[in-house]
Amino acid sequence: MLTDKTNVIILAPNLLAVKGAPQKLLSLPSSWIILRLSDDRERHGVRFGILRDRVLSTVLLIAILGALGILLYSVIAPPVKDRYTEFYLLGLNGKAGGYPEVLTVGMESQVIVGIVNREQETVTYRMEVSLNGAEVGGLGPLTFEPEGKWVGVVGFTPRSAGERQKVEFWLYRQGLNEVYQSLHLWVDVN
Repeated sequence: MLTDKTNVIILAPNLLAVKGAPQKLLSLPSSWIILRLSDDRERHGVRFGILRDRVLSTVLLIAILGALGILLYSVIAPPVKDRYTEFYLLGLNGKAGGYPEVLTVGMESQVIVGIVNREQETVTYRMEVSLNGAEVGGLGPLTFEPEGKWVGVVGFTPRSAGERQKVEFWLYRQGLNEVYQSLHLWVDVN
């Protein structure tokens, strides 16, 4: 009968007993139990245990230093802000509603347009207003410093009658050939 430091008594190749409970026998492969429960120094000698301890200590030290570095960076580095442009329409009452719905050919209609530069750099914009693809108004160029804002009344005049016509507001950013942002309204023109 062999014993080790893990409270397991080896009775036979595949028969084990736990110390303190000699009446209870466990029928498990002894090789697996011995490998799992015995001390590494007993299995592989003292050199392997020391080497393992050094490797684990080094890995733990690197992990701690890495965590401290990430913490330090997150405290010192300024937060990165989102870069975008606010572009919105309001009715003449200053609310998101009350937009013109029925227009008359040749009569100017108006909405409030807002542009806010949140791009974190100086930006120049221009805006075009089109009704069913034909330009009927515009604005710009407007140059904004970071966090610069413009809110104003923009007028447009329909040139042809028709139901369910699309009024589009296209915002262009300097240096880009395509529309940067767009908004639209549906109107009936008499």
